[in-house]
Amino acid sequence: MKRTAWALAVPTALFALSGCTLPGAASDPKNEPPSCGQCQSQVANLKAQVEEMPAVSKVGQFRYNSDTNAGGGPSLNIDLAVAGGDAEATADKVFEAAWKSRVTPLETVVVNTGGPGSVETSDARFYGKFLDEYETRWGPRPVK
Repeated sequence: MKRTAWALAVPTALFALSGCTLPGAASDPKNEPPSCGQCQSQVANLKAQVEEMPAVSKVGQFRYNSDTNAGGGPSLNIDLAVAGGDAEATADKVFEAAWKSRVTPLETVVVNTGGPGSVETSDARFYGKFLDEYETRWGPRPVK
């Protein structure tokens, strides 16, 4: 009986000392990448900022997906109606605003634009793949 107790105690102690956790157990927040979870307030702040842009007449879908296992990683998908002007320039301002937001993690942003008399367009930025380019262009993200 003593051998059985030791046979169970030794692996359990080694497991505990290794820093591992059992599936479903709370993980140490120090080891987790910083995240705003579902980022409801951060996404609402960004949406309000986009709604105030002069060329934006209406914001449709504004959805954040925090799933790090999704195809493009954590992402924002935004639909805009552009009142006039350059839809591409407006989308670029949205990409910059998303970059400067506190929504994290954020790997991909997709902006779909359209509006009266304009052609519908869709464009995406893959922040994770071109980090250096966007840091040079817009400065460092306020969150990592």
